[in-house]
Amino acid sequence: MVEILKTTYPIARKQHICDYCGLPIQKGEKYCNDTCKLDDIYTWKSHLLCGKLTSEWNMADSDDGYGIRDDVFWEYVHDNVMDDVGEDKYEEMSDEDIMKHAYGMIGKEKDGVQNV
Repeated sequence: MVEILKTTYPIARKQHICDYCGLPIQKGEKYCNDTCKLDDIYTWKSHLLCGKLTSEWNMADSDDGYGIRDDVFWEYVHDNVMDDVGEDKYEEMSDEDIMKHAYGMIGKEKDGVQNV
């Protein structure tokens, strides 16, 4: 089971890559920096909104003890965004557009239930 040893929210002094979505965390952007331990100690960097999606869409339900991996994250994003925009439009979207759309879904009603 992954143990989070420390969480900070620094401002990026250089570009990093989000460990959830794989897209850049831009210089000057606030992000989440978790120090984690599984077998070894490692750092997990993520966009604040990617972290928000993991909790809003209950991705922890799919945690197999190794944390929410990027493939599980993208499976949730894929399913939710495709359901929202339709398969044809989804297939035309870039990863950046998919993530922008997913971020826009935060707090929106889904299946008659308001996400907060």
